[in-house]
Amino acid sequence: MPYLQHIVVCFGRFGDSGVSEILAKCKALTHLVIQWSWNVELNGDLAEICERLQQ
Repeated sequence: MPYLQHIVVCFGRFGDSGVSEILAKCKALTHLVIQWSWNVELNGDLAEICERLQQ
């Protein structure tokens, strides 16, 4: 889904690798909302990349 711009994910069963794949595949993404996904820790560069999406 390269043209997807907004994603809301709740109660996902994925971790940082899943978030990384979303960011890699959705090049036009401007908003990523991840709620109640307990395995997501946003380690490494993921936190910085996600912060840039919201600006």
